[in-house]
Order: sequence, then structure tokens, then C-alpha cells
Amino acid sequence: MSEQKIKVDIGFEDFRAEVYKKYQLAFESCKKLVELGSDLTQKPVTGGFPAVGGWIGGMVSNSLGAVVTLVLNGYGCDAMRIARAMFEGRVTVQWLKLHPDKIDDFLAFHWVQRKKLLEQHSPEQRARISSQEIEELERQYSSVAARFKDKNSWRPKRIREMAVDVGAGDTYKRFYPWASSLMHYDIHALVMQSEVKKGEESVTYLDPAPSWQWLDTALMMAHGSALLVLTVYNEVAKLGMDQEIEAAHNSFTKAWQKPRE
Repeated sequence: MSEQKIKVDIGFEDFRAEVYKKYQLAFESCKKLVELGSDLTQKPVTGGFPAVGGWIGGMVSNSLGAVVTLVLNGYGCDAMRIARAMFEGRVTVQWLKLHPDKIDDFLAFHWVQRKKLLEQHSPEQRARISSQEIEELERQYSSVAARFKDKNSWRPKRIREMAVDVGAGDTYKRFYPWASSLMHYDIHALVMQSEVKKGEESVTYLDPAPSWQWLDTALMMAHGSALLVLTVYNEVAKLGMDQEIEAAHNSFTKAWQKPRE
């Protein structure tokens, strides 16, 4: 007996076709970039920065696939939230390339975060962690705690200042505040995801999916962030895929130089 196929009716099929037609070059370029990211991040590397670059490279490649899925279905505001995180990943990788001496801080802060999480555990949760694990955590935390006294991050600067350092200051100003509002659901976010319908009285409504709002911004920012992370990773890890990276840059340029309505 043949298996019955299950039809999953999620998303907006007709809208997807319209969006794909409008941004076809970008979607095709993103697909190839995700595949390139998979190829790059599966190569074995050694050393602190190459490993970090590979981890973030794999994350942004995965996130690019998520953004593509959301954009295709008209979830632009939600795609912006992911694109914001990808921009942070891009800035982090580019900044660490300029300051490789800070790689150890990036890695060591893991133990500060683990310690804070442990302190928030209930007695029942803590009981499920072996004494050996707790001892190792405490040992590792003690070795780095002084370095991060009164700090909530491994970063020595705000993300805005780091963006300026890597030449992304203008991009930060044009994108990050908007995406941050959407992330935090503040009043500006409500305005960004609304539309005004005018009749006898002007009424503001939430503009639900599928919507054209923020689709191009989210897709372009995610596309660019993933491309730049993978570019840096290929360089610092000496993976030898320069031709593929150059082709990805040319594809990005072609996709986003196309006139948009």
C-alpha cells in the first residue's frame, strides 16, 4: 500500500509566486550562497578565529535560508529580526579580523554566560547537572571572571562603534535602529508594521502577512551579511575558494542593481 502524501498548507502560494518573480535574481543568488556556505563550513579548520568564523558562517548561511522563506511568504518584519542578528554576526566577524587578539575574550565569555545561567537554575534543574560538570564550570569561570568584571558582554565597544570600525557605520544607521525596534516590539515597531486605511476616519491597522513591507530590505541585508561573513571566513581560514566567493559577490551585485519598483 502506497503512503498517502500529506499536503501542508502553510504560507501563501500565490504571493510567493509574485515575490519570487520580483526578486528572482536575489533568490537564485541566495540559494547558491547557502550552498557555498555549506561547502565552506564543512571544511576542517584549526585555530581560534577560523573556528569562530566557521561557526558564524554556518549560522548566517542557515539564517539566510530562514530569511528567504519568510520573505517569500510576505513576513518582512519577521525577516528583519533575523537579518538584524545576521548583521551583528557580520560585524563581529569583520571586527575580530581586525582585532584577532580579542578572539580569546569572545570564546572565554562562554563561561560567564554559563555561570549566569547556572545561577538562575532552580534547585531541581541544578540537581540534574552532574557535580563534575559544575566543578568544571566553576573552574573555567574562575579563570576568566576577573577579565569580565562588571561587563555584560565580551565586546569592548557597542555594536554601533564596531560597525563604524569595519566600515559599516552608514549601513548601521540605515538599518539597525529599524530592525531593533521590530525586535523589541516598541511603538515604532507597531507603526512600521501598520498601514493607514483612509475613509471617513483614518484608521491604523496591523498589516499582517502576506505583506510587501520590508521584504527587499530584509532580503538584501541578510544576503549581504551572509556574503561578507563567508568572504572573511574563506580568507582567514585559507580555504582556497576565492573564485567561488568572487562569483557570489558578482551575483549579489547583479541581483541588487536591478531596478526595483
